[in-house]
Amino acid sequence: MSIECLAYELLQALGDDASHETMETWQPSKLIKELKEIDAAVDQDVSIRIGVEKVRGQSAKEMRNLGTVARLSAQWISKQWNTLGSYLHTPTIKQFKAGRAFYTEQLRVKLESIFPEIDRVLEANFFSIDIRETITATCNCGFAVKRRKSLLEKESQVI
Repeated sequence: MSIECLAYELLQALGDDASHETMETWQPSKLIKELKEIDAAVDQDVSIRIGVEKVRGQSAKEMRNLGTVARLSAQWISKQWNTLGSYLHTPTIKQFKAGRAFYTEQLRVKLESIFPEIDRVLEANFFSIDIRETITATCNCGFAVKRRKSLLEKESQVI
């Protein structure tokens, strides 16, 4: 559930850009894959720094670090989701015969290996922040459409 919640927090942060179909996606790994089409860095940690530009448009010489937005990687989510999913189902007869039945100790060890990464994300300075440059246009129907500039540069249209 923690993995799902963290994936859905990212979805909420990117809400304006996500399609209705993406918002209904259930599996976190598929959700992150969809979100990566909107923002390729959606599953990477982000450092937030601030500084005063001496000349407009030129990066500040001195930057102050405000903190980090820690995120779970798509690859990590997929691996953990698939592994944990196997514990939700009753083992098949074939799995019992092969000695791959469900064992409580195996689950405990697996969960303990997952906790540090989830803790790392939850203990970060910032959570679910999406800083982006946007463009707003008015549709022929009068609806205001806002999309990230980088997405429009890649796709050149909004459907």
